[in-house]
Amino acid sequence: MMIFLGLGNLLGSTISAYAARKLGTANAIAAGMGIPLLLYAVMPRLASLPAATIVYFVICTSLGIIFPLIMGVLTSLNASIRGTISSLANATMNGANTLGAWVAGMLYVQLGGYASIGIFSGVCLALSLLTFLASGVLGSRAARAGQGLDFR
Repeated sequence: MMIFLGLGNLLGSTISAYAARKLGTANAIAAGMGIPLLLYAVMPRLASLPAATIVYFVICTSLGIIFPLIMGVLTSLNASIRGTISSLANATMNGANTLGAWVAGMLYVQLGGYASIGIFSGVCLALSLLTFLASGVLGSRAARAGQGLDFR
């Protein structure tokens, strides 16, 4: 099953530019977060390993699509500090993965199964999407022109 997670991420990263051209960056990110949100809700009801593998493949493909798009949006906020933005985004992502794994383990033990983890994952994705939408970073680049800190 793990190979399909990696293949999903690889496929997603490979087709992310195509998805952004077809849907627009903001719509591709919204769809890329919305699809896994729904699939995490379905996961606890799947009875077979092949079905779970396919769903995880689709989830990883969706998340693989949005990762380069989000990094592109974040690094475009200020070209003079894009390395810092990229590093901070990766560090935040790794910290959130660690915290999320800890919370998921606690949920699994305390609530007795995967359903609570699927709900937790869906809530986290929904909150992330709402944060991006509320921040305005998914708006047009022209609207963001001139914004940001200037460290010259």
